Amino acid sequence: CWTDDTLTHGPMVGTPTAAGTPVWVRADATRVVGLRVGDSPDLSGAPIVAWSLPSPLDDFTTTLNAPMAAGQTGYYRVEIDGDTSQPIRPIRGQLPPDTASVRFAYGSCTQYRPSPGFNAVNALDPDLYLFAGDNHYGNVQHVDAHRWHYRRIRRIPERAGLMAVTPTLAIWDDHDFLANNSHGACARRDHALQGFTEYWANPAYGIPNTPGVFFRHREGPMELFALDCRMYRPDVNDPQSFCELDDSPPSLPMASGPVGPEQMQWLLQEVAASDAAFKLIACGSRFTTEGSLDSWAAFPEALATLHEGLHAAQVDGVVFLSGDIHRSRPRLNQRPNGYAIPELT
Repeated sequence: CWTDDTLTHGPMVGTPTAAGTPVWVRADATRVVGLRVGDSPDLSGAPIVAWSLPSPLDDFTTTLNAPMAAGQTGYYRVEIDGDTSQPIRPIRGQLPPDTASVRFAYGSCTQYRPSPGFNAVNALDPDLYLFAGDNHYGNVQHVDAHRWHYRRIRRIPERAGLMAVTPTLAIWDDHDFLANNSHGACARRDHALQGFTEYWANPAYGIPNTPGVFFRHREGPMELFALDCRMYRPDVNDPQSFCELDDSPPSLPMASGPVGPEQMQWLLQEVAASDAAFKLIACGSRFTTEGSLDSWAAFPEALATLHEGLHAAQVDGVVFLSGDIHRSRPRLNQRPNGYAIPELT
């Protein structure tokens, strides 16, 4: 019982792709949800471009697609049961590859509290925003509990205001995965993934036979390679890992590191194929070998594999993005071969 409105949460603009721009919403029940898109600021003469009937099986969340071409701009409104009282907001298509510049923003560790920082980000008018993990602090293992925490934190006005107009992506870290320092041997990974996919509108959720929250996305001169650093992370016997273990966890060899062998192979292949000037590789955990075991520090072989793979393919323009530590910090990741890779936390 969040509001008297039929639209309880959202809208959230997802990631523009060649297929269009998704718009995510949550209704209070199974109702007729329409997405109206047009060129005019008042949407005069604009048609409904997509319909949906959100289901209780998805917690009444749904994503509708606006058929926006690359470089196209316009306006949208969500209408539930024909109600036209929702605000009209801007929407855009994917930036063309030859776009000269892109303004990208990201952050992590967004707790349930007033969040004026999102207003400051919104004022900068970014082309894209990435939630880089710890998007709620539920530390829960049941899908209904994940849903509750997503609903709760989506009601923060500053956060909701940014997501309604800025294309938004997300990956997870430990607290919105399952528990503090949680890993792939923890029980109910499928519950966490279901809740996540219901409440975000990423362009993909892993690859065939390897589900997760990892994907790639191109915006102008930048390509983002977002990693799932929890689903396939092995148990390193971290005493600060507070999760119930699965009776039959997947085979996760230690050398695979936080992303697992399939995801590592995917990453190295995809980043080598990219012709973007900047290649941003994002993980909820830090890439440094210093500090906490809840980072790539616990997997030096995997980190070496990543560095060596980037060097072997002569991949330039790489920047690491990370979160987790509740403060901002730039650093350089030195490598035996090749340039030092900047990491922005």
